[in-house]
Amino acid sequence: MLTPEFKHRELFETELKTYFENQATFGAAHGRLIEAMQYTMIQTSAKRFRPLLIERTLGSLEEDYKNFVHYALAIEMVHGFSLIHDDLPCMDDDDERRGQPTNHKVFGEDVALLAGDALLNASYEVLLQSYGLDKLKVLMVELVQATGVAGMIGGQAMDVGSITEAEHEKMLVLKTGALMKACIMGPVKVLGVDPKLQNIYSKISTTLGLCFQVADDIQDLGQDGDQAIAIEKPKLLFRLDDLTGRGVALCQKLKDPVPLTELFLWNKERA
Repeated sequence: MLTPEFKHRELFETELKTYFENQATFGAAHGRLIEAMQYTMIQTSAKRFRPLLIERTLGSLEEDYKNFVHYALAIEMVHGFSLIHDDLPCMDDDDERRGQPTNHKVFGEDVALLAGDALLNASYEVLLQSYGLDKLKVLMVELVQATGVAGMIGGQAMDVGSITEAEHEKMLVLKTGALMKACIMGPVKVLGVDPKLQNIYSKISTTLGLCFQVADDIQDLGQDGDQAIAIEKPKLLFRLDDLTGRGVALCQKLKDPVPLTELFLWNKERA
């Protein structure tokens, strides 16, 4: 199933292209590193779900996406960093992503590691160059918290460790949901949304992150054999249906419920 339309895709891709064109000034010595960074950012281009989520959040507030395109770029760079590191042999040890060789299979583990680091730092660079102090502080705090120990990296640490079944959902909230939450809460806080409505957006972001991970888990079952599907799929479908219902109900409290409601429904159908 196709991802919902990302109306500002051309603007986003232009800004991404401009960023990498500006890196050309470093010369040939950095060429392979920059090529590795670009490789993963192109790999993520099929969905661009996180920039789309920012667009849909702003749509629900009837606000202009153009003011947050650089925030979307920074978020997507962090996502790219996480994919590179997640695929490394010391982590998930994946050879392919979306039918293409993973970054370290093309560029080697050393360059891939550096490319991930560079994308993380590039996200900060983009924010620092794009926003005034007031907006910058809010957006930077959201991004850093979503990325660090209290967010995605903390969730990844839980995933590679030994966790109980009770801790599994917390791991998902951090590993997958934290960056999605930043997509929503960054613009919401910068725009000074009423605290009660901010709380609703926070609940939407957490619910959507869980929905997204459950849908991914259902898709992964197709690779695990018939017995696993027979046992696990009904439970996961029930969980997804319940979470989607909660998310859609929360969206009805927004100024325009349609943009984010459509993401919940799309996610359910893709499973």
